[in-house]
Amino acid sequence: MPVLKFKPHKYNRLIANGTKYFIKELDSGFLWVVPSKCPHRGGPLHLGKQCKVTGASICPWHDNRVGLHCVKKQALSLVKSGDDISIVLPDGVYHSWNEAPIEGLKHA
Repeated sequence: MPVLKFKPHKYNRLIANGTKYFIKELDSGFLWVVPSKCPHRGGPLHLGKQCKVTGASICPWHDNRVGLHCVKKQALSLVKSGDDISIVLPDGVYHSWNEAPIEGLKHA
């Protein structure tokens, strides 16, 4: 399995084998690499807000709260070392990029 190492402030989005992921940062500073697709109707969770109390992502399409417990089963393994993170990727095709945060929304 390939390992991708990068700085999360430089790249915050990733596609691995056709599945889109984003880096979700909790208020505690803990990072997760979770699917961007809302399990309800496929909305773009990376564009949603984050609940300050629970850390849940709020889907911008239907305002559904998607708890971390719903998406962490599909999260990619991540190790943080200083300012860098390393992500263990499934075999296959992948690429990463940076998507500028929308004003007022919290992004990693």
